[in-house]
Amino acid sequence: MTASKKNTKGNADGADKQVQPAMSFKKEDIFDTLTDMLSELLDMPKSDFKMDTAIFEELPLDSLQLYELVVDLESKYALRIPDEAIEKVSTIEDVVEMVHGAKETSHS
Repeated sequence: MTASKKNTKGNADGADKQVQPAMSFKKEDIFDTLTDMLSELLDMPKSDFKMDTAIFEELPLDSLQLYELVVDLESKYALRIPDEAIEKVSTIEDVVEMVHGAKETSHS
């Protein structure tokens, strides 16, 4: 008797999935989450952040803070973002796109 012989009725609709990858979220939602985090981290109003805001030129954010922010986003969206992708980020939109396109982590 094996566990793999369980009744699989209903699996076609994906109902057994519990973690949604970031790609299933709208970019606007990722932007909203990101700006919430930035607002708290930098003690700035959310209205100061736009998609084209340059992270290092316009914000008092250093590379360590960016990495910490990415770790928080990885945790929130259950994904893994490679360091190489983080190094290419220059605007808030770049971060949103990076999170939106990241691969879901497996917690097996």
